[in-house]
Amino acid sequence: MAAFVFDLAMTLLDSSFLEPWRRLRQWTQVRDLLEFVRPFQVGTPSPHELPAHLKAKGHSIAIVTSSPRWYAEQLIEDYKHRCPSCLGRHRTAQTRTRTDQHGIGSAWS
Repeated sequence: MAAFVFDLAMTLLDSSFLEPWRRLRQWTQVRDLLEFVRPFQVGTPSPHELPAHLKAKGHSIAIVTSSPRWYAEQLIEDYKHRCPSCLGRHRTAQTRTRTDQHGIGSAWS
């Protein structure tokens, strides 16, 4: 069994439409525009299907993002990811732009 960590935006889901607002941390606008996030339609399974596919094979899964936790949780719910660990920006230090190994480790607990 292995552990897999996925970045949410622009890895599992195409959130390019939201990028200008995410970059400026205009979270109210992001929340209002979540309907524009789409799954990538490449490969079999598609990227957004990989976590469930790997979890079904017995692997551990975590999804991380530099966006707020509510953002990740909403998209995970919308796309039916079955992921017990989700690490959003507000569970990491505010100065981090990417989750470091300590932040990822806290996602597993």
